[in-house]
Amino acid sequence: AIFAKRNTTRKMRRIELIITGGSPAGLVIPPGRTMVADPENIHLPRIVFVGDSITANTYQAYAGCGLEETIAQRLRLWERFVTSAQGGTGWNKDNGVALRWSHPTRITDVVALNPDIVVYIGSQNDATGAPLEAAITSTLTTLQSQLPDTLFVGIGNIMGDSTTLANSIGSGWSGAPDQSRVRYINNHAPRKWIPSTHVTDWATQGDANHPHDDALNWFAAMAATSIGNAIVEMVSLSDE
Repeated sequence: AIFAKRNTTRKMRRIELIITGGSPAGLVIPPGRTMVADPENIHLPRIVFVGDSITANTYQAYAGCGLEETIAQRLRLWERFVTSAQGGTGWNKDNGVALRWSHPTRITDVVALNPDIVVYIGSQNDATGAPLEAAITSTLTTLQSQLPDTLFVGIGNIMGDSTTLANSIGSGWSGAPDQSRVRYINNHAPRKWIPSTHVTDWATQGDANHPHDDALNWFAAMAATSIGNAIVEMVSLSDE
């Protein structure tokens, strides 16, 4: 098993798992054999994660241990999560052909997935200020119009130790028209999830912009709890 050892059989199996960039890319099985997949549990909510290179699993240590993968596992939504993440991008930041999250194409992509929950993580690639805040508010406004039953959760920049940026992202979220369906989790204020004195301890050696694997696991644990609480709160309000 990928996530944990399971002693379900002692018979040697000839199955090859293909890993590309740290993520599962396929299976090679013996000729004449077939794989039978468990049916997708369509009764679970579909959750979509949008982010930058951190959400795209940069420097993950093994398959299945990425930020959004760990969050989905902790929320018991592993079967129903989708990732839309590209390095160097942000709410208002393109990276070459990789488009910003507020671009109409990225919005269309999210809508096409027909999610029950959308989680935006970051981004540290953005610049603080009115253009960023306007891009966030505009994106959420469009998404809420096209996805009238979807819940939206945001988290601030992970690395960078910038409370100013996290607050600016929060200001953008506060402009969403239906506040009953959005929650912004400020991971820098009033208390930082990663204390300023420990930022270097969280960073990958030689790259201050990305957390190492252990740090990513800790962040995912904190994020999963906060996201879960936000979802429960929004669902509770909708039932009143």
